[in-house]
Amino acid sequence: MADGQTSIIEDFLEIRPEAREDLLALIKAGRIQIGPWYTMPDLWLSDGEALIRNLLTGRRDCQKYGAEFPHLGYVPDSFGHIEQMPQILNGFGIENYVFGRGEPLESLEGALEFYWIAPDGKSRVLAHRLPHGYQNGAMLPAAEKTDEIMGVFNSNIKAHQNRSARPDLTLMMNGVDHIWVQSDLSAILKEAGRLFPQQELIHGTLLDYVRKFSEFPLNLKERSGVLRNPHLYSELLEGTWSSRIDNKIENYRATMVLKNWAEPLSALAQWHLGSTEDVNALELAWRLVLQNHAHDSICGCSVDRVHTEVSQRFIQAQEIGEMIADKSLQALGKNICRDKGPSLIRFTGLGGADGCEEFIIDTDTDAAISLHDILGQSIPTQRLSCRKLRRSDAVVVRGNDTDGGYQRTELRQHEFWEHRVLARLPKAAPCNLQSYKITSIESSYSLNEPVKVEGHTLENHFIRAEVSANGSLTVTHKKNHQVYTGLLTLVDQADLGGGYSFIPLDGDVPWSSHACCAQVSIIEQGPLRAGLLVTFTHDLPSGLNEAKDARDPLKVKCDWRMEVRLEAGSETLSIRASFTNRARQHRLRLAMPLPFERPSTNVERAFIVSNETLENYTHDAGQNSHPMQNWISAHNASGGIAFIGMGLHEWALEENLLSVTLLRSVPFVGMCGSWETPDALLLKEISYEFALTFFSGDWHQGAVHQRAAQFLNPSAITLINGKSPEWSEMPHASVKLEEIGAEGTHEVSSWRNCWLKHFNQRDGWRREEASRPATRIASVTESLAKWDDPDITLSALKLSEDRRTGDTVIRLCNVADVAKRTAIRLEGSVFAVKLVNLAEDELRNLEIKDQQVVVELLPHGIVTLRCQYGNRTVN
Repeated sequence: MADGQTSIIEDFLEIRPEAREDLLALIKAGRIQIGPWYTMPDLWLSDGEALIRNLLTGRRDCQKYGAEFPHLGYVPDSFGHIEQMPQILNGFGIENYVFGRGEPLESLEGALEFYWIAPDGKSRVLAHRLPHGYQNGAMLPAAEKTDEIMGVFNSNIKAHQNRSARPDLTLMMNGVDHIWVQSDLSAILKEAGRLFPQQELIHGTLLDYVRKFSEFPLNLKERSGVLRNPHLYSELLEGTWSSRIDNKIENYRATMVLKNWAEPLSALAQWHLGSTEDVNALELAWRLVLQNHAHDSICGCSVDRVHTEVSQRFIQAQEIGEMIADKSLQALGKNICRDKGPSLIRFTGLGGADGCEEFIIDTDTDAAISLHDILGQSIPTQRLSCRKLRRSDAVVVRGNDTDGGYQRTELRQHEFWEHRVLARLPKAAPCNLQSYKITSIESSYSLNEPVKVEGHTLENHFIRAEVSANGSLTVTHKKNHQVYTGLLTLVDQADLGGGYSFIPLDGDVPWSSHACCAQVSIIEQGPLRAGLLVTFTHDLPSGLNEAKDARDPLKVKCDWRMEVRLEAGSETLSIRASFTNRARQHRLRLAMPLPFERPSTNVERAFIVSNETLENYTHDAGQNSHPMQNWISAHNASGGIAFIGMGLHEWALEENLLSVTLLRSVPFVGMCGSWETPDALLLKEISYEFALTFFSGDWHQGAVHQRAAQFLNPSAITLINGKSPEWSEMPHASVKLEEIGAEGTHEVSSWRNCWLKHFNQRDGWRREEASRPATRIASVTESLAKWDDPDITLSALKLSEDRRTGDTVIRLCNVADVAKRTAIRLEGSVFAVKLVNLAEDELRNLEIKDQQVVVELLPHGIVTLRCQYGNRTVN
């Protein structure tokens, strides 16, 4: 059994290709069982779509290697288990769950087996809690040690007889991570068979056991919710949600680029242009991400060189995703914009768009630009910056045959004005493609409620946010008349722990930024968006003393930089921040005091928003961390606040203080051995993006899930027919960009595309192949699917796993706790829509009437559609 994974086969064949035929023969014969996963994931840090992609990739590998896909829900070592696992597994025809950790034996009343019900109330699996983990038959005594063999077997038989619903069956798992296969296993089992003549000894697979266990009906208890019991269990390893926070942020970026831009844009390009040329690149990018979702990798509890490779894989995956998205969006834009005038193409993300968008426009003048929709209506804009640039391209020129075919390098230069612009583009549905004309027509629009900035204060119709002298925020939510003080205060405390767990220092008094003196300046004046820059230096203890019983009296300066922005008509503050860490062995948190007591809290996880019941860890009162995927909200009867973070997964609530962890700086892993990990101290600058949104009522009434989806899944915007030459036109990749100012020129980077805007990483030019010719002309405004119910969220828009068809897959999720029936309006020449499971196997045809299909979603239910379109060619 390959630990429930297929990636190990990939690794083996890379270095032993000559053994391929022998290996595949063993796999086909069932002697080696692979899958169902590609890699064994952590369930808190991998989002729902990543878990589905993990199983899809494992299933694809099983087909590739000639193995039957094992319908086995095997997750033995995740540090707790999310409540939607039964629904995810049922989507692949898996009706069992074999697990360790998360739920202690003493908390399970009766048998170790139970029916685990998903939040939809329908999906369920037969869960098997392994009584001694997944290694109760590991490292068996040698065949000649008969007394020891009898002891091991008897203890396991007794454990199953006392707790299992099938006391006649005993499962022994011969293996664990980090050990070798027992070469003398056959001799040991032969001797065990002699020692236990009344027992039938089966050397088989875990799937064999699960099938035998279910041979006849059993009267088992049912339970629902997460399998994570902090009251009774000390091995949840809660520190892994914030270890190596740089890897967590990289994971968000890479996954977002693939789900939000690359996959849907590739699907649209296939539909519009008839090209499926990006499917292999997308698969490679997903494999790189999923390799990092192996639980000890994404959890941040491995040695430094592992996490160096983790970071590199995320960077590679992000680069591939950006390449696909760039190419697809440019091709779609050129297909739409047939005239020579400059146009802007916007593709909204999985959450749609309802607010201001930022982009770059190149012109031949520094005069203000105007933006209009297809009807000629003015779009409100705000110019953020304007600069004159000179682009220099070193081009290799080849002479003709008559002069010897010589080569020379020719420098070509082009000057243009680069405008960084903010615009309030119209509200749009998820994955919507729109074009806007850039003209010299004077814009005429009125803004009823512009945002204002004065001194240290941002204010619009809904929010007044003032930066205090120490850099924290005081925010008044005008709707509810609630005032939040001390928001985004930095709180720091010593951390004796390692990669697995935070361990507080007895007697340590946390340090706070309350005493800091912040510098505040205005960076954006409005009227669409205003912004303030907040900076200060946080003096922190350099580390722990030699005895590790107190923090070092020596202080180091750690710099905090925070850009706070507020848009007109918005209840959300968006923040881009960075922290330069020079301190060791500490945990840094953002503190958000709440103006109400006993708040209700809701947490977003994979395919669900959960009403969270706070439980402290009884084994250690200093532990109070809890996991989230992307956001946490807290409210009272009138309203509340939500924190939305990109790659931040750890939160805590103590009385009325809500906190989110920014980093843990630790020098070792611990638990499995004291591996030193100097890189995990994170002695560098780390950048963050997050938002605070304020709402009335609860999270659902305040549409927090919609605001979060839009913040976390930004639009991709590109310029078509601009004044600057396209980056792909020149035959040589040597590019220099200079800014021409009054005091001369200097080399600069460029805000060439949305990747730099969101991640501040690159200047964005990329050599690309020419796009394939269009086989149809797209309309100007287009979404593949639309619906009206805000509780139905788009989780994925992608090409079908069956690449021969070129079908498009649309996955929807119901965030409400009531069932939904909604009509999905489909664009284009769709001639068939099939309801499929998560594995994309057909369940039934859906009737198309007036370009609509009606779908039903259970509470917190997931529905996947496969759409077949006509009038296009699949390449």
